[in-house]
Amino acid sequence: MTFLHPEFIYLMLPVLFILFGLLLTQRAPQEQFFSLDALAKLRVDTNRLSAKVRNVFYFLMFVFIILALADPVIEGGRAKVKAEDGALYIAFDVSRSMLCEDVYPNRLSSAKQQVLALLNSSTSAEIGLLAFAQNSYLVAPPTRDHALLHFLFKPLDNGTVSAQGTNILTLLKAVDRLGKEGAEKRALIVTDGGDNPDFSQEIAYAKKHRIRVYTLGVGTAEGAKIPEAGGGHVLSNGKPVISRLNSGLNTLAEASGGKAVAADSMRTLLGKSSADGSEAEAKAIYYHLFILPVGFAMLMLILATSSFSRGEKYYLPTLMVMGLLLLQPEPLRAGLFDYKRLDEAKSAYLNEAYSKSSSVYHQYALENENREAIYNAANGYYRAGRYIEAAGLYESIRFVEAEKNHQLYHNLGNALARLGSTDELKKAVTAYQKALQFGDDQATRENLEQVEEALQKREDERRYRPEPTSPLAAGLKNADGSPNSGSQKQMQASVGLNDAEVGMSDREADKWFRRLNQHQSAMLTKIEVENPEEGNEHEKPW
Repeated sequence: MTFLHPEFIYLMLPVLFILFGLLLTQRAPQEQFFSLDALAKLRVDTNRLSAKVRNVFYFLMFVFIILALADPVIEGGRAKVKAEDGALYIAFDVSRSMLCEDVYPNRLSSAKQQVLALLNSSTSAEIGLLAFAQNSYLVAPPTRDHALLHFLFKPLDNGTVSAQGTNILTLLKAVDRLGKEGAEKRALIVTDGGDNPDFSQEIAYAKKHRIRVYTLGVGTAEGAKIPEAGGGHVLSNGKPVISRLNSGLNTLAEASGGKAVAADSMRTLLGKSSADGSEAEAKAIYYHLFILPVGFAMLMLILATSSFSRGEKYYLPTLMVMGLLLLQPEPLRAGLFDYKRLDEAKSAYLNEAYSKSSSVYHQYALENENREAIYNAANGYYRAGRYIEAAGLYESIRFVEAEKNHQLYHNLGNALARLGSTDELKKAVTAYQKALQFGDDQATRENLEQVEEALQKREDERRYRPEPTSPLAAGLKNADGSPNSGSQKQMQASVGLNDAEVGMSDREADKWFRRLNQHQSAMLTKIEVENPEEGNEHEKPW
């Protein structure tokens, strides 16, 4: 056992010993005027606990409180956790010059497609979205919900802001304000660079505030005319304005510690947050025991404030033990050693004792309502060939993380497909489709195609003979792409799942989202910074 905060022991226990040492050794006031023999004759013997004994209980109570503050723990193992980089802020230029058509169909549309492809390429990176022109606006704070980012980013266009220009210094101030103070920030700026010939101010600010700038230049060196909304082009002194890609963007990126990136290399910015660049570090899993010293402290308080007679002193140890048992709830007594049960279940699964593993996981899940344990129990049932139990458990849980939901629905589809009846195969198709909504992978698509082919074949055969009862031929793949090793024996049974979804159906939801996309407009929140006009000296209103 160790303490996570031993400083409480070092700082508070010595002070407690000194104070109670003085308290316990101090003589009572009456002892200064009477002898002990005289006091013994004058006192009425109440046959109760003495003041010193009560002070000892109070002393022990404070000792246990300090131990609880120190947070005693036991280590229940170590888990590998992905070490991820900080959030990546994608800043998108929505100034008027982004409408130039020197890239097809124009700079704005081309850049949007590249950013949307980046959002679709990762499921774990934490990304925040900004839009900027003369001022900077928050589209979405850092999040791993890339479907939400896609939804909010898609309607961005030049009409979402009124003040035109390309003020990158104000953008860097906004990134610094949004990021953690003192921490390194990363910003991918998607822009044509504006008219600023010298980014020395921006470089100095980025270095001072630890902002690593990456740039994706949009446009060409030859440039193009800036179209007007009502037709024609933007004029300056009677001549069309030509907007060109600012070559200073490369200098800004390299001087700040970042780099200029191309459309096909943006995914490298996700670093350790991406699926193929992730690294894992081992972190300890602790079981906290602070409730035990808190229980002891409460028991000491009860004893100190109770009126036990001296004749009852022999019962105090028994009462203390009984009090500890009453104060310690049953879930806690079981929970202190839960990690041993989970290790046992994991070991059984690795040794292919799937029935034992699923039984332990299932019992633990019923006692603690733990979704991870239910999921592990379902995996064990599936490996043991008990597909009905596996499908029922998969159907009973949902996760917050998209990746876990993808695995969940993929495995649910496999379990339903193994059952083999037409109804289960149809449910398997729905499960695979939901899995693909949370994450796209080849194994899920191949399994979906196999099940759809089997359904089509049965539909064709129904015209000539009754529906076959043999299950789908083995060929399903696990979510990681490896061949499935489930049982091949024929079995046909009803899973007992309810086809009705709570709320709207998938078809209604798709219809609603399509209608919402058609009428959606970007909602931007302006980020207030100090001296927002700084950096506009060379910028033109386009």
